[in-house]
Order: sequence, then C-alpha cells, then structure tokens
Amino acid sequence: MFRLKTSDADTQPGSKNLFRLYRPILDHWRLYDASRLPPGLIAQEDQLSLSIREESLFQRIQLQSEVPDEQSQ
Repeated sequence: MFRLKTSDADTQPGSKNLFRLYRPILDHWRLYDASRLPPGLIAQEDQLSLSIREESLFQRIQLQSEVPDEQSQ
C-alpha cells in the first residue's frame, strides 16, 4: 500500500519513488488519496494489470513525478 497526500504530490519524494523505483519491481501496489477520510483508492496494479479509479488525479501525480529532461534545463 502506498499513501500520498495529493496536496503534497509535487513536493513529496514518495510519488517520485513510486513511479521511478518501486513500480517497475513490485508485483502489486495500491495508491491511495490520504487527503480525505476515509482514504480513497486512486489506482492499483496487480500482475501487470493497471486499474485506475481516479484518472485525472493519477495523471496529475504521475506528471509531477516525472524526471525533467536534462537537456531542457
């Protein structure tokens, strides 16, 4: 289980670690929105099958977690 406060998605290293480090090596994972109670499931992946419940939120977190192109800096 991976919990992330969505309001902190751009400043929290956790989202970057999920997409860069952990997702490629995990058999399954779940991403929750912990900014509300009860926490809501954003997405999960099992056996290489990705299921997204909150598409726009998942895309936002994924985009904010991308590594900037070194040539464009």
